[in-house]
Amino acid sequence: MALVLANIKNLLKSIRENDWYITAFDFQFNGHDYLVVFEDLRELDRGTKYYAVMLTFIDRDDENRILRTYANSYDFKASDEEIRDYFYMNGNGAGNGIWNLYNSFNNEMPDHYIPLTNQYRNTVLNIIDEREHNEGFCCYNARHNGKNANGEQINRSGKNTAKTRLLRENLFNTLGNDKTISFCYRQDDELSDAEIIANFARNNKNDKSSD
Repeated sequence: MALVLANIKNLLKSIRENDWYITAFDFQFNGHDYLVVFEDLRELDRGTKYYAVMLTFIDRDDENRILRTYANSYDFKASDEEIRDYFYMNGNGAGNGIWNLYNSFNNEMPDHYIPLTNQYRNTVLNIIDEREHNEGFCCYNARHNGKNANGEQINRSGKNTAKTRLLRENLFNTLGNDKTISFCYRQDDELSDAEIIANFARNNKNDKSSD
């Protein structure tokens, strides 16, 4: 079977190489404009044998019209009925309409990671926060992760990396090279970079002195 959505595989490979898990881009089909959020399912702990990507389509004319579907280089997991309804294809032949959608999507989507621009920033941040159980956007702490039950080091998640890069770039550039460090968020009362770094250094010193 032909890889009608070959750029899904290409983009996924590229965002992983750039240490991201999420990106976004525009898509136009059948006279309608959509914002598409592309996520690596591996970072959502939802990867399956057949699908590696989560796509979220948001209708630019009605942001409450959303289609979420797993995807791979061959197809979307959403049913044909869901796809035809969402993309206003009810008057088209089922097979040809969906095949045309896949071709258009593959041609319009990027085949490599492009840094997010401001037009996508808020949408991407809201989706990341949703994945993180709406913990909030106010960073107040940085901490070393421990080890799991098997004694293996726990590293920072891709979601936490992306969120901090977008919200607190300078803080991330200072501490983020160490993947064992995660950044903590809450709904309000964020701390400054200087406060977080000072607290981190003090806690790290105390941990070492207690060993």
